[in-house]
Amino acid sequence: MAGQAAHGAAGVTLVRMIELAKRSAAPAPAPAKSAPLVTSPPPVVSAPLFAPAPPITQEALVVSGHQPSTILDALVAIVAGAPTLAAAGAFPWRPLEETLLDASATLARSSDLFWIAMRALPGEPMLATHHARVAIMALRLGANLKIDGEALIALGMAGCLFDLGLGALPGAASLAPEALPHDHPLHSAELIRRWEPPYPGIVDAVAQHHEREHGRGYPAGTSGEAIHLHAKILGLLDQYTRLARSGDVRGPHDAVREILRERHDAFPADVIKALLAEVSVFPPGTLVRLNTGERARVLEPNRHQPLRPHVELLEDREAGTGHAPRRLDLTETPFIYIRSAVGDGK
Repeated sequence: MAGQAAHGAAGVTLVRMIELAKRSAAPAPAPAKSAPLVTSPPPVVSAPLFAPAPPITQEALVVSGHQPSTILDALVAIVAGAPTLAAAGAFPWRPLEETLLDASATLARSSDLFWIAMRALPGEPMLATHHARVAIMALRLGANLKIDGEALIALGMAGCLFDLGLGALPGAASLAPEALPHDHPLHSAELIRRWEPPYPGIVDAVAQHHEREHGRGYPAGTSGEAIHLHAKILGLLDQYTRLARSGDVRGPHDAVREILRERHDAFPADVIKALLAEVSVFPPGTLVRLNTGERARVLEPNRHQPLRPHVELLEDREAGTGHAPRRLDLTETPFIYIRSAVGDGK
């Protein structure tokens, strides 16, 4: 997929960005053949799951030190309106496209939005928020995998809507993938097909996001190259965000470790590598114990030395001295290193 999507400099308007993306993007590759979509009406999506998520708190964003972007909230608001559109047969594709173009341009300039999306908020139950987070992360991984132009926006759109078929299932956002109804990707895909998505591949990515490289996924047991690349990206990110969800027994560090140890044959190596390039072995927000005995929180990964991220010393923050906590770039401290990841209070 050729095309250089000009996500552009900060001064370029969204309208201009959309024109550049559409003008330069070549037709996407033919989507992989997926299982036939269901023709029966999808279940009505229940409003509570898609209610607007609570505001992001500054405490939750301590890892970045920046004010939260409004892009995540904008995506949540668009996706949260999906229940009222199920019967109307229409979806606001243009506002979604503009927001995703804005997100893509922001991600190209800084990693802050990616880290915000990666950090699950305490008690986060909203399926719409889960969609928005996965969509933002998918844009970043897609760019790393050389997906651009309309294809990258199509990936983001699929990320915003891939689990709509779970809307009628209470607590769906908290269920493990193996506990989900195996026909829900087809319900989601059929609903999106009726909304006439603007780019190819969106329906296939949604229908196949639970298919796995080894052929043991669902709903059709498709494997390897027959699975759309966008579906593989969404499947991995859906898995990662569920594993790393705040309040679960696992944190980001354990989620990465489990994917590497237990699920490496479920996803292609290049997609896993793209995720690891962003989240590292110690993702932002991970609590760690240094060899000095001090506790620290990971602030930012080092791509070329994933075991030596930027950290903030928690003892400095908890001492209440009024001074800013010390921050260390562990690539510059050869005698200080991470001994282990730890939980809160350890």
